[in-house]
Amino acid sequence: EQEVPFVATAIRKKGKKRTPEEMKADEEEKAKKKAKRAEDKEKREKEALIAAAERKEKKRLEAIEKIEKRAAEVIEKETNRGERDVERKPKRQLTA
Repeated sequence: EQEVPFVATAIRKKGKKRTPEEMKADEEEKAKKKAKRAEDKEKREKEALIAAAERKEKKRLEAIEKIEKRAAEVIEKETNRGERDVERKPKRQLTA
């Protein structure tokens, strides 16, 4: 025979009437829980919106960075090409 610890439950004995005070207390408890759930939901939604905005901003910054990097590479390439052109001897002009 094992000893089972007592667990408080919300089950009421049959035939026991709830007093108006008990009913009112239960309703107040329900209202508090409902308000808390709504508040938590609102908080989660706000956090989700903020996270989405942060992700969008991060993507935008990464795209800008990528474009700037590419532009720098192109400019570098053009600069190098220009320097090489200067180093080359000019081709002789054909005389007529």
